[in-house]
Parts: sequence; C-alpha cells; structure tokens
Amino acid sequence: KIRGYRIELGEIEASLLKYETIKTAVVIQREDESGEKYLCAYVVTEKDIPIPEVRAYLATKLPYYMIPQQIIPIQNIPLTQNGKIDRKKLPQPIYNLKSSHIEPTNSTERKLVEIWKDVLGIQRVGIQDNFFEIGGHSLKAAKLISIVNKEFDVQLSIKTLFKFPVLIDFSKCILEMEKSNYISIEPIKQQEYYLASTSQKRMFIVDQFEDGTNTTYNMPTILKVEGDICKDKFENIFQSLIQRHEILRTSFQILDGELVQKIEPNVEFNIKYVHVNEKDADYLIHEFISPFDLSKAPLLRVLLLRIAEERHILVVDMHHIISDGLSMGILIKEFVELYKGNELPKLRVQ
Repeated sequence: KIRGYRIELGEIEASLLKYETIKTAVVIQREDESGEKYLCAYVVTEKDIPIPEVRAYLATKLPYYMIPQQIIPIQNIPLTQNGKIDRKKLPQPIYNLKSSHIEPTNSTERKLVEIWKDVLGIQRVGIQDNFFEIGGHSLKAAKLISIVNKEFDVQLSIKTLFKFPVLIDFSKCILEMEKSNYISIEPIKQQEYYLASTSQKRMFIVDQFEDGTNTTYNMPTILKVEGDICKDKFENIFQSLIQRHEILRTSFQILDGELVQKIEPNVEFNIKYVHVNEKDADYLIHEFISPFDLSKAPLLRVLLLRIAEERHILVVDMHHIISDGLSMGILIKEFVELYKGNELPKLRVQ
C-alpha cells in the first residue's frame, strides 16, 4: 500500500512496456527523506524518451495513484547471479535541484506558485520547476487539480499535469483554454439507500471472499501525542466528526442484488483507552488493527495508548471503502482544529 491505496507493481510495469520505445521496465517502492513512500520506475529504452509524455500516457492507462513519481531511464536492469532483478543496485533517484530559480512573470504564474508551495509544503517554487521533481506525487496532483479548477474557474484533468508538469507550461494551459464555469457538485436528495461506487463494490467483494478476516483495506494512522490530554475531549471531538461526515456513519449491505450504502442518523462510538508500557505498544497496535464488519457503522476505530503521564500514542483506523489518503488527512486536520477550540466551516455537500 502507498498512501492508503493498494498498488499492483506488475500492472504498472505491464503498462510501461506498452509504451512504444520501452523495452524493459521495473517498478519499486522507495521512501523519500521524510519517510514517505512513493513509486519509482526504471525503464530501458530504444532511444531517449520525454518523461512527461510517458506520465501522460500512463494517465490514460492507470489510476492516478499508480503513476510513478519518478521514471528513470537506465542502460540496463541489474541482475543477480541467479538472473533475478537486483533491486539494491537500481540507482537512487536524483532530484533536479540545480535548475535555476526563475520568479513568476504574470498573475497566473504567481497564483500557481503559491498553490504549488501550499500543496507541496515547500517554501520556494520557480516557474521552471517540475511538479514531480520537487516532491509531487499522484495524490498531491489530484489535490492540486481540484484547487486549480476552483481558483481559475477552469476544468483541467489530472492528465494535464502529467503531460505539462513544469509550472510555466502548466500555466499556459490555463491561459490558453477558454474559461468554463467550475461545475460544483450538487447535493442529491436524501434517501434511505445510495448505490455503492465501482471501487466500493470491488473492496466489498474482496472482504466477502476473505470471510471477514481481511485487513488489506485497513488504513491505520499512528500519531505520537505529547503533553497533557483529556481522553473525554478526544472522544467528544471524534463523535462530532462522525456526526459531521455522513461517510463515517455509513454501512454497506446487499439490497435486491445490489451493494448499497446506508447512512445511519446516529452511531455508537467510543475510544479505546489503555495504560501501557512503551515496549508493549507495538503489540497492542497490531492487535487493534483488525477486520471491520462492513455492515456496521462506523467503519472507524480509535485507540489511545497512555505510555507516560504526558506521552500518548493515537491510532486512527479506517476502512478504505469509506476513505483514502486524502480524506484521512482532512479528518486529522479537522480534529486538530476542533481540539484547538476552533469552529469548522459548514459542509455544503458530503
């Protein structure tokens, strides 16, 4: 899993091999300096290839979260004495940090620079910077496109960024395309049941085959919390978030042969609170991450481990059928705001 998504490396490699001049392809998981996992592809080609075009091609074949952050051309794939791929000898990615920093020259570029800095969490962005070479990946790309479409009143797809990852080129796409009214999502009428999405159906089927023993789609987040905290306050905040977000009160069931979502008006929720020695924390966390019953909401569990007077470990576990890496980040951010005593803006749609 990377950022909450189940990744099939072989599927990515097969898609790369369908690109005209790529002879061999290997995709592996790497970690950046902050410990964040990302996909890195190595390709042997018949001739030089434009990497942005390869990314754009993959965007037509794969879900955005399966597109490698780094695509590195190499002369050959290193092999072990047994003829297997020697992954340890694959070269480390080298980020393009030597490109000269060029400041924005118009209002569109200036606005984009600020958006890129915010999405990427960095302090300096120039108009010659490549989104994927300065920390961008598929999930951040999806977030960026959503913000850009709202801010500029356009309708760009994520494929545009894969094809034009350099800021100045991406800016031209915005300037050249006709302004279109941003089509916001309208709330649907309240119903007792709602049809599940295709991806939800796939995850539900996997869960049924595993007979309730599958944790593949669990999405645990583990945070260390320092300072004096109140367990009851934590619990009240999570209860507020569950009431705020319908998806956290959603269960799944079969109705007339179709998988449907049912939103409960209220659900029972309690934080599991345990005093524990630090050496036993890993074991308790492992035991806590267990299969969900998809027919019972909430598909969210929270564990709070007290390992010292002012040291805690917070474990938030959600099922992927109701969340992804981006929504987990939103949930944690909203939790922090509520803990600070701040009010959250009302949700227009769920």
